[in-house]
Amino acid sequence: MGTWGVGLFQNDVALEVKDTYVKKLQVGKSNEEAFNETFSELNEMTVDSDDKIDLWFALASLMYDYGRLTSDVKNKALEMICSNSDDARWNAKDKKKRHQVIESLKEKLLTRQPEEVKIKVVKKRTPKIKPNEIYYFILDDEDLSNENFYNCYVYVLVDSWTKYDN
Repeated sequence: MGTWGVGLFQNDVALEVKDTYVKKLQVGKSNEEAFNETFSELNEMTVDSDDKIDLWFALASLMYDYGRLTSDVKNKALEMICSNSDDARWNAKDKKKRHQVIESLKEKLLTRQPEEVKIKVVKKRTPKIKPNEIYYFILDDEDLSNENFYNCYVYVLVDSWTKYDN
């Protein structure tokens, strides 16, 4: 995965963790369910040593910020901070900046976390389009005027809907 800076969320792994964990909370999952499902879905990231560090640091920081940090996640992140396992991948210039980021995370994790943040649960919407119905529309947008399909009709047959539990 990609890294573009020394910040906790300046890499693809941390952003994936954030996106997955927060979406679980937004659909009404409990903290335990959100953590377990996130960790299960992103478990392949624990194989790579760099990805594993980014995963645990991101989870610890997120869960703290949402007032949901568990002692297990906190201890795992602090253990990784104390082992300096993050040092090997940074050059001398970036290592100093990264140490500051990690020290800030350590201080944050060692302070009393804020109250649990209430998450607005996103309501599931039922589409107005029904399966086995045919819908049509015309492609008459002026941006399409130079295209061969300008002013053509598009027909859509809705076969079925698939539910995703994000």
